[in-house]
Amino acid sequence: MGLFRLFILAVIGYCAYALWRKYQQHQRLQQRPTTQVTDTVRCAYCNTHSPKQTAVYANGKWYCNEQHQKLSQQ
Repeated sequence: MGLFRLFILAVIGYCAYALWRKYQQHQRLQQRPTTQVTDTVRCAYCNTHSPKQTAVYANGKWYCNEQHQKLSQQ
C-alpha cells in the first residue's frame, strides 16, 4: 500500500509542476514588450534609412536631416 501512495503522490507532484511551468511560461509571454514597426525612408543624399517621423521631405525627396537637404541643393 505504501508504494501505491508514493506513486499517486508522484503523479500529483508531476501534474502540479507541469501546471506551474505552463503558468510561468504564460506569464513570460504576456510580459514581453511589443515592438512597434516604424516606416523608414532612404535619404537622397547619404542613402541611409531613417524613421519617417524625423525625416525631412523636400522637392519630392526624403532626407535624414535638414543639413543633408540643404547640401543636396548646392
